[in-house]
Amino acid sequence: MPQFDIVWFPSQIFWLVISFIILYVGIARFLLPPVVQVISERKQKIQSILREADETNSAADRLRQEHEKYINKAEEQSARIMQKAHEDIVVDHMQQEQHFLKVLKKSSLNAETDILKRHQAVYAHIKEITVQFLNIVFDTLYKIQPKRSSVSRAVKEHLEEFPK
Repeated sequence: MPQFDIVWFPSQIFWLVISFIILYVGIARFLLPPVVQVISERKQKIQSILREADETNSAADRLRQEHEKYINKAEEQSARIMQKAHEDIVVDHMQQEQHFLKVLKKSSLNAETDILKRHQAVYAHIKEITVQFLNIVFDTLYKIQPKRSSVSRAVKEHLEEFPK
C-alpha cells in the first residue's frame, strides 16, 4: 500500500496540514459564526425567559400578599359586622324584653285592678245577700225587722275579719 510507504509521508503530512487549515478556516469562518450566534441568541432568550419568570413570580407574590391583605381585611370587616349585628340583636332583645315587661306590668295592673273591682263587687254582693238573709232570719225566727243600717254595719264588721 503506497500510503504506508515512508517516501510518501512528507507529502501526505503537507496535504493533511493544508486540508486541515482549509477545513479549520472554513468551519471557523462559515459554520461556527451561525452556530455561535444561535447559541448566543438561545442563551439570551433563556435569560429573558428566566427574567420574565422571576418578574412573574415576584408579581404573583405581590398579588398573593395583596390577596391575603384583602382577605384579612374582609375577615376583620365581617367580624366587625357580626359583632355589630350581635350587639344590635342584644339591644333589640333588651328593648323587646323591656317592652314585654311594660306590657306585662300594665296587663298585671289591669288584671289586679279588675280582680279588685270584682272582689269588691263580690264582697258587696255577699254583704247584700248576708243582710237580706239576716233580715229573713230575724223576720222568720224573731218576727222583728232590725234596722238595715245596724245589720249592714254588723255584717261589714264581721266580713272585715276575713282576709281579702
